[in-house]
Amino acid sequence: WMSRGRATSLPAAESSHLDVERYFTRSNPTVNAILFDKRFRLLCAIIDCDPEVNFGGDPVLQKHIIKLSQAHGTFQALLRFLFVREIEQTHEPCTLFRGASIATALFASHFHTHENHYIRRLTLPLISAIVSSERSWKINPDLETDKDITEQNVEDIKILTTVFLDRIFDNERPLPVSLNSNMSFISEQIKKKFGNEVEDVIPSFYFLRFLCPVIVTPERFEILSSPPGTRRGLILVTKILQRLASKEMFTEDKESYMCDFNVILRSYAGRFKRFSKLLTDASTELPKFSFPNSSDDKESISFFENMIKKHLPQIKEKLQGEEDILTFLEENFAEKTSAPHVTLDPDNVNKSENNQTTKSGLFDKARKRMFRKSQVLQFRASADIPVSIDSSEVPSGNNSGQLVVLKELLREESRSRQQMEADLHAACDRLEQLKAKEAQCKCNLNP
Repeated sequence: WMSRGRATSLPAAESSHLDVERYFTRSNPTVNAILFDKRFRLLCAIIDCDPEVNFGGDPVLQKHIIKLSQAHGTFQALLRFLFVREIEQTHEPCTLFRGASIATALFASHFHTHENHYIRRLTLPLISAIVSSERSWKINPDLETDKDITEQNVEDIKILTTVFLDRIFDNERPLPVSLNSNMSFISEQIKKKFGNEVEDVIPSFYFLRFLCPVIVTPERFEILSSPPGTRRGLILVTKILQRLASKEMFTEDKESYMCDFNVILRSYAGRFKRFSKLLTDASTELPKFSFPNSSDDKESISFFENMIKKHLPQIKEKLQGEEDILTFLEENFAEKTSAPHVTLDPDNVNKSENNQTTKSGLFDKARKRMFRKSQVLQFRASADIPVSIDSSEVPSGNNSGQLVVLKELLREESRSRQQMEADLHAACDRLEQLKAKEAQCKCNLNP
């Protein structure tokens, strides 16, 4: 299986993740060994050899795992396999996703990169409101002696956090399909092992790993172009979100000045629990197969080959008993003392060249068919001809995703504008009522 050009599908029944349908890929034994083994044995051994594996893994390793698996259409299958592996290795549900893991790091990195428009539109109003203010946002009486200032800061943080939570828990605000689908899968795997009593794990996971890092360091996720002048206000909001996620109240014995925010924790506890259903509502499933684009995988292949050579003894030790992979490693990466002279048979050389030409030709034909099909779909779309598009057959990265984003942005802007106009009219009506009452009071005082 490691030397064949045709990759075998990954059976969901055994590995509990999406099938990767058969397709032609350029014959590369290293790619086949890393990505097209249903248990990802070699890749797991490489990950376990990383000195930073207990801290989410080396960022460079994360980057090349994502890049290579996306180039060959196996990222979703790999991600789900790693989450199943992590859940199986967890003994207590209270410790799920609390530490840094490679699965969480890959999921978060991929999400923040490919769903940046969603996370930006969700967090930017809150972050801008806090960092654009010149105030210090101090609420600790030990740091700020002016009681009026601390009280005003507390009230404003309450308002900003409440508005932000309302935006998160808004049932009409659609979540990204990739987030819904993967969270639904993770939830199912958790319930299989620990039962239905751990529903709050998913929203807690979302808050702690996807939202809080963006709020605390917005410049890292390109929400802001430069670091904020002060992070105190952002940190205060993050502390409230973390307490909500962990279902803990602030106490008098530690940071007593934060106890004023317990009213928010009590008010949103029920909505936080119901948010789990919204997060795991995978009404739209991810495509089972993304069309491979292995033209940009050379750097990642070279990275993994160098890593295998560097950690070969440790990798072989972790793969004891896996004879097929050990044989592959011995033949391709073990240092040989001398290179024996091999006489090439011209007939065999010609056969090999013909086989490679045939595979290359088939791959080119497949790409041409997909290109022609995409052209037809674009023509039908431009002509307003209804068409049913199978997401498993259309290459990823076409213009349809951009159109969806643009439509969503326009819809959100329209809804926000309508809400602002409604609020403005309500405020004007309230102002007129107050003016009328004021005039009436003056009349009563001066008959």
